[in-house]
Amino acid sequence: MNETKKKILGYSEIPPDVPRLETFDALFVDDPSCEFLIPTKLTKQAVSREVFRSGFRTHFIGYFASRVNQALVTFESALEKHACRYFESYSEILSYKTQPYPVNVYFFDKFRTVYPDFELTLKSGHALIDIRYIDNTKSPKFKARCAALKQYAAQRGYSYTLLTEQELITTRTDNSKLLLSFCKGSPHTRLIDDVKTWLNSSLPMDFNELVRLTSAYPSVRAVLAGMILDGALLIDWDLPIQSQSVHFGNDSWLA
Repeated sequence: MNETKKKILGYSEIPPDVPRLETFDALFVDDPSCEFLIPTKLTKQAVSREVFRSGFRTHFIGYFASRVNQALVTFESALEKHACRYFESYSEILSYKTQPYPVNVYFFDKFRTVYPDFELTLKSGHALIDIRYIDNTKSPKFKARCAALKQYAAQRGYSYTLLTEQELITTRTDNSKLLLSFCKGSPHTRLIDDVKTWLNSSLPMDFNELVRLTSAYPSVRAVLAGMILDGALLIDWDLPIQSQSVHFGNDSWLA
């Protein structure tokens, strides 16, 4: 195929020096569907109030493609987008919802309706989360709001947490962003099983080496990234993932 036609068709050849893995080459010959990720149709997650729209030049809004929720999650600031990546990195979080519902609480001498930024459903219960830049947390009114929400949450057996850029603009969210970039669809069950078998004889291994070995296999990379995000494969989230080894979590995931 000439070069002009290649450019028009978006055709590309795998360079000869790219590593090949016999396990997956044989699988894709036997079942070609396993080579490709299943496209996931994401719908917008409902919110309980109107989302602030642009008109203020520094206002940053959009939709985050959530692997955990299998939905598009609304964010209203860059920090809330970081929060979504943060939540995606915790296997203890089963789901999360933005602007979940209005809460009527008493502070500053009257009842006021406030909206927690997120509600998390955890393996151990539920949590209400607010997201703010540190500079926006210092006013007496905001501190009273937080105290009222914390009391509201405690009365219902929930926890309440305020997250700022100190927790959200971190190595953890950088690692999550990288791993999520590999997860652009859903892998086939047979591929997941074969990846588990391959890992059982290959780990521990440096993350960079895993990426190099699977450079010709995007669907395999998606499985590996998903296993790290789900806690089946362990890393130290506080260190750059490129500088460390990946190893097994609880052996029960192999069952």
